[in-house]
Amino acid sequence: MTLGKLALLDFPSTTTLQFRTECPLDPSFGPLFSCFPLLDTICLDRKSLEHLMLFQDEMNATNEPSIVFPRLKVVNFSIVASVYGGYQPADQVEAAVKFILSRVKYGYPIATLDMRKKLPLDAHPELDALADIEGLEVLYTCSLDANISEHTWSPGALKKSIGFI
Repeated sequence: MTLGKLALLDFPSTTTLQFRTECPLDPSFGPLFSCFPLLDTICLDRKSLEHLMLFQDEMNATNEPSIVFPRLKVVNFSIVASVYGGYQPADQVEAAVKFILSRVKYGYPIATLDMRKKLPLDAHPELDALADIEGLEVLYTCSLDANISEHTWSPGALKKSIGFI
């Protein structure tokens, strides 16, 4: 995309962003990210999330820390099969949990972590670290017993399957 086309985009009214990056983010992305004041939903995978968290950590290490996408409430997180990267589903879920905990630490909690896109999990994910976060909902699919079922998790309880897919 050329800079001319980029300038025509309406970033200030964007509420959902599909975010993919293969490499660490340069600090110059800070001003670009601030162009999304209404962003409340981000769609990404583990690698992109890890680069975003590293970028956030670098911002927090400055004299004037700030949060990337302060209105962010929904994370659509893709669990992907990675033959070459060696990412196991549990490791991918762990990265998402770390991101949510870091947002809570700085006073910007996430309302929904949706992991239903792409691969179903082989087992219920380890979400105990999120148990004290009020209002958090985690959505995922699980392929136990050869059936793929959809689940909603919230602090304190695993709610029954929404239904079989």
